[in-house]
Amino acid sequence: MFWRKKKTNTTHEAETKRDHWDSPEGAAIRASVAASRPALAAEVERGRNRVNKVEDDFPFESPLEANPGAFRSATVAEYRDWLRTYLRNGGTPTNYLDQPMRLNDVFMAVKDFHLSGAYGTDSIEAIVPEGVEYIVGDLGHCTLYLPSGETSEGPFPPTVVVYNDPELMSLPNMRKFAEEKQREKAERRAARRREMGYDDEAPESTPLHAHEVTADDAAMIRMMSGAHFGDSAAVTLPSGKTITGAEMRRWIEAQDG
Repeated sequence: MFWRKKKTNTTHEAETKRDHWDSPEGAAIRASVAASRPALAAEVERGRNRVNKVEDDFPFESPLEANPGAFRSATVAEYRDWLRTYLRNGGTPTNYLDQPMRLNDVFMAVKDFHLSGAYGTDSIEAIVPEGVEYIVGDLGHCTLYLPSGETSEGPFPPTVVVYNDPELMSLPNMRKFAEEKQREKAERRAARRREMGYDDEAPESTPLHAHEVTADDAAMIRMMSGAHFGDSAAVTLPSGKTITGAEMRRWIEAQDG
């Protein structure tokens, strides 16, 4: 792993930022490695020089800004066609989003381009059709969908998202994939709630009758009347009785009516 050079907009060389490689700690580590394993130190230095050359040739910037006019938004049909080839080749999508594919979720390359290190919100997923050439200095978080139905190989796992558009759901096994991902998501959410101490198996509530409400119960219900509870949210009253948010609201309406 090579540390990257920090770039700065300042015009004063004295204010140039240094990364860990150039810090005293980084220098000490390099000196120690050079003394104990000179061959490895030389290889790391050569690698860093290669990375720095790429960064000098292709400064870090958004692919859309670096390549004006090289990309447009892909249509759902275009993404479906690539995804079909990807699945036929044994590919497995990485994510499922229960929403339609939006504008700029996936791009289509329409002319030659280069990538030079786009991360986070600057990264893109783009279909690369036959005839379009590209140079990759640093793939970053970007994923390229290649004509062969394969994805680009980079330092981070590729991203292949399935959306709930009917065109994508019509592909083989996509509904099953979506259901599995939704179930996994629900299981992860439940596990997190258990870790946080929430009881997802709250006791079942029974209808709330006026004669069962103690003075303390009524005071608590009134106090929480302005809170936002879902209809199925469970609330335990001072008397120990458990009611739902819907029952609590019905009780308040009955009392105020």
